[in-house]
Amino acid sequence: MAGGPSVAVEVYHYVSEKPHVIFRFDEYDLKTGEKVTTKSARPADYMFGCYFGSEVSMLAHSAHVHPVRRLPWATLRLVTVKLQ
Repeated sequence: MAGGPSVAVEVYHYVSEKPHVIFRFDEYDLKTGEKVTTKSARPADYMFGCYFGSEVSMLAHSAHVHPVRRLPWATLRLVTVKLQ
C-alpha cells in the first residue's frame, strides 16, 4: 500500500490477537526510512484496498446489507473506514 509520493504503508495484524483482530497501518517516510506513525482499524470482513492516511477503502459484497436498501447480494460496494 502506498500513502503518497514520499510515504510507504505496511498493513499487518498479530496472529495471536484474539478474539478481536486489529489491523495496523505503519506509515514510513521513504526518504529516511523511519516510521512516522501507526494507525489501526478493526477488520470488516473485507480486503483493504486504498490507504488515504486517515481512512482506508475496500470493496464489499452486499450480502449483509439491510433489505430496505434493495441491493442484489452480489453487488459490490465501495466502503471506507476511518483509522484511529
